[in-house]
Amino acid sequence: MKSQLTIILAASLLFAAVSVGCGVKPESKSGGDAYRHEAQSMALEEWVDGELAYSAGDRTDWKKVELDQASKLYFTLNVDLASSGAKLGVYNRVGVPLGSVTKREGSEAPASLAVGAPSDGIYFIRIRATGGDPTSYSVKASLSADSGKGGSGLPDF
Repeated sequence: MKSQLTIILAASLLFAAVSVGCGVKPESKSGGDAYRHEAQSMALEEWVDGELAYSAGDRTDWKKVELDQASKLYFTLNVDLASSGAKLGVYNRVGVPLGSVTKREGSEAPASLAVGAPSDGIYFIRIRATGGDPTSYSVKASLSADSGKGGSGLPDF
C-alpha cells in the first residue's frame, strides 16, 4: 500500500511539473520591465508608450516616477484596442499599493486614477494586461487632473 501511494504521489508531481512547463510563461517576452526592480523611469507630464500581449508572454510593464515633495498624482491609461483589457496600479517605494484602475475589455474610454503621494521619493506604476488582444498603450503621470487631456484624453504623438 505504501509503495502504491509513493507511485501515485510521484506521478502527480511529474504531471504537475510537466503541466507548468507546457504553457507560455507570463513574462517570457516582456523585455526589461516585467518586474518592479526593472521599472523604467518616466517623466511627469509626458506620455510614455508600451506594449502588452497577455497570451504571448508580455503581461506586465513597470514604470516609476520620482517626486521631490508630497503631492497628488494623476494617471491616465489609454489602450489602443478596445478588445484589450489592462490594469494600472500605483505603489509606494516598498511596494505597498496606493490605488488601481482597470480598463475593461470592450471599453474605448481611457482609465484614470488619482492617488495621494504622502512623501517625496519614488512611486511605481504597474501596467498589466488582463486579457484580450495584444495592444499598445500610452500612460501619463501628472500633478494636475487636467494636464494634457486636450479634450479627448488621448496623447498627441
